[in-house]
Amino acid sequence: MTRVSYEQVLKIAQELDATGVSPTVAAVCSRTGGRRDYVHLHLKARRSSTLQGGENQ
Repeated sequence: MTRVSYEQVLKIAQELDATGVSPTVAAVCSRTGGRRDYVHLHLKARRSSTLQGGENQ
C-alpha cells in the first residue's frame, strides 16, 4: 500500500460516480492500491468541497 494523492482519488471517484458506483474508501483503494487513511482523508475533503459548491464536484 502506498500514499495516494488527492488528484488520484478525485479522478477515481469521478470515474466511479460516472458509472453509478459509490466512491467508497474500499472502492477507491481497490483501484489505486493506496492506503485507506489517505483515501479516506481525500474523499472527506472531496465531499466537503462538493457540499460547499467547490469546483471538484
